[in-house]
Amino acid sequence: AGVKILDFTWAAAGPIATCALACYGAQVVRVETRTAIDMIRTGVPFKDGKPGENRGLNFPMSNASKYSVALNLKTAQGREVVRKLVSWCDVVTENFGAGTMQRLGFSYDDLKHIKEDVIMVSSCMFGQTGPRAPFVGMGWHLSGPAGFYHLTGWPDRGPVPPHPAITDFISPWYTAVVILAGIDYHRRTGRGLYIDQSQLESSLSLIPTALLD
Repeated sequence: AGVKILDFTWAAAGPIATCALACYGAQVVRVETRTAIDMIRTGVPFKDGKPGENRGLNFPMSNASKYSVALNLKTAQGREVVRKLVSWCDVVTENFGAGTMQRLGFSYDDLKHIKEDVIMVSSCMFGQTGPRAPFVGMGWHLSGPAGFYHLTGWPDRGPVPPHPAITDFISPWYTAVVILAGIDYHRRTGRGLYIDQSQLESSLSLIPTALLD
């Protein structure tokens, strides 16, 4: 309770994390845009079998208890609303591809000019740095590099992915925890910070025996 989160996350991995915090009392404002509608808004199953951006099951499951605003971050008006929301919030979260927030003009350094003690948490496949940082994708794509496809299926057949996109349902709980860690750090020091979470590294925690082998 009392925690204010500005949520730029989309699809599953990010929104699940902020949804958990919203359900426990955080005030979460979810930012969307009609120029690139959230993919899980258009995914099955739909209520009564009728497609529609507000009729899918998966979107409300990962966005319950949140407020919502639609903004075009490429317009001056949309960016001004974001700046006001940054001034209001304690935490900014995002799970776009590495470098996206910087290109939009809302990197951690940009946000600090708006609110000096803001906490920012980025969560993407390989983190913001390193040779694989430019690769973007969803849990289906990350489950291979994370090693899960190596552990499933049979050696004489094609790859069999674990169902569902498993890293999308592991990494959110680490995202939630690092948000809480950032809040704890702020309460103890009065300072903000930037947390770069690699979904791959978080997901590896579920297969430690295989990694040791």
